[in-house]
Amino acid sequence: MRKLVLVFLGMLGSSALLAQTSRAMPAKWLLCEALNNDCDRVQPATTDVWLFNGPKGKQTILASLSSQIELTVERFEGGSVVIHRKDLSGLYPGWTATYTGTVQGGEMRGAAIFSGPRNETLHGKWVAIIPPKDLGCNPSAPGQDAVKAGIALFGLGEKTPAFECYLLAAQEGDHDAENEVAGLYHVGYGTPQDDAKAVYWWQKSGEFSSMAANNLSIAYKNGIGTETNPLKAQYWADTATLLHNEVDVLANAHPTSILDGIGYAFGAYIIATSDDMSTLRAKVKREGTVIDLMDKGVSREEAEGIAKAQEHAEKWRQYELCAESHRSDPNVRFDCKKPTDTLSDILVY
Repeated sequence: MRKLVLVFLGMLGSSALLAQTSRAMPAKWLLCEALNNDCDRVQPATTDVWLFNGPKGKQTILASLSSQIELTVERFEGGSVVIHRKDLSGLYPGWTATYTGTVQGGEMRGAAIFSGPRNETLHGKWVAIIPPKDLGCNPSAPGQDAVKAGIALFGLGEKTPAFECYLLAAQEGDHDAENEVAGLYHVGYGTPQDDAKAVYWWQKSGEFSSMAANNLSIAYKNGIGTETNPLKAQYWADTATLLHNEVDVLANAHPTSILDGIGYAFGAYIIATSDDMSTLRAKVKREGTVIDLMDKGVSREEAEGIAKAQEHAEKWRQYELCAESHRSDPNVRFDCKKPTDTLSDILVY
């Protein structure tokens, strides 16, 4: 649950009317806050959730669900509202904010002043609405919209509707949603606990998510939701490491450069040419080939022989491509590494 959510407040509307003179703060709000004019739009986007219990509450940033933020209502009457915020951890630890505004029907809106731990001051705008009772997913909505609604519902503590939204997106092939559905099945959040279904959905997203791949490794190692399988446990552990390392390389490529495109390309070059990454990538591919063949009834010994032969052939193919580029253009400066193994070094089936 790590992406920025864009649930439109104007589309959600409100099924509840809020008396301007009431002193009781409603428990749940969908919030848009921004340092620009984004929240002035006809359909502003939900970025956060407010949950209150009397004058005390907490704020959940939907792009960072682990953030801990305390809220205190100073005033909520006569059509006006004042709320104080304190960030304990997360994206903005040590920051505070004061929200002031007006209340009309099921909506509040106004201005915010954000104060940082080093005397920084920022000014923004905000709008909050009471979520409708029937807040959920449109079955015909695109997968990404279902994910966004699921994140908002998760923040509101609406377990079953949140799960249903994630499942809808997962069924449409959204890999983030597949991983979330697996996790929800594993812990039984919004749905009966079912590790077999968790493994099923982790399998769907394991090639794209290091977290899902790591969970699969643990599942196969310990027989959680599936039979123990040391070979598959090692394959998914290596896949998790490969995916994690690739993300780290891209994240650290020119971290202070404004030339993001060049930085990303440089990271991609490192991924493609690094010996360590190439060795791990080859290992993962070899392990995957062995598993696929064994699932088709091939013995492990024979499967490993075939995988080695395929790896050997790929090494020589890459060498020949590199050598050809040198022959066609002597100025090409790539170092073509000739494979050291020969066909006699491996057992070919």
